[in-house]
Amino acid sequence: SSSGAIGWITTKEADHWQVKFIGDCDSEMCILFDVAIDLTDSSAKVDRITDPALVDADLLAAWAARQLALKSDFRACTRNYNTVVIPEASENGQQWVVYLLAATTKTDQIVVGGHHRVTVAGDGKTIVGSEPLSASCLTLQASSDAAVYFVTHPLGDYPAETHVFLSLNYGVPFAVGTKSGRYMVANGEIRTLEDR
Repeated sequence: SSSGAIGWITTKEADHWQVKFIGDCDSEMCILFDVAIDLTDSSAKVDRITDPALVDADLLAAWAARQLALKSDFRACTRNYNTVVIPEASENGQQWVVYLLAATTKTDQIVVGGHHRVTVAGDGKTIVGSEPLSASCLTLQASSDAAVYFVTHPLGDYPAETHVFLSLNYGVPFAVGTKSGRYMVANGEIRTLEDR
């Protein structure tokens, strides 16, 4: 891009979130922009770093994990993917869980399929697990009067975390049919739907 940023990493800093836009500075990775996000009032403050700071070792490992996951052999359903990198404790120390979230630039579409979870070793150099979070590349037509969206999830017994993300992101419940039954995903919660 014209800003020099080639991607971003999101981190939690005390009581707010930071989105750090990363770029190449003389063959080393550096932070070009820092965006502070306040979830209490949905505001954001953009800080263009005039003297770009080199990325520290921990953030560099998260960045490497992100890049490795994006280059992995997953079923891509769109050219657009957003990423979320989360540190996770494991028996071998810290590792990274990288969510590859299929996205669209069209405001009237909801990308339900194509999401993937990749687990990467703590140094960001080795994939230790990879799992599709959908069985297809399903995209729904968004509707302003939709009360609920209905989908199936044949890959698991329960709804995936991406169903919770979609419900929160679009502000609409998702009814999800799985191998074990039917569930309602709404307001960040999953509950069973009893047969009637």
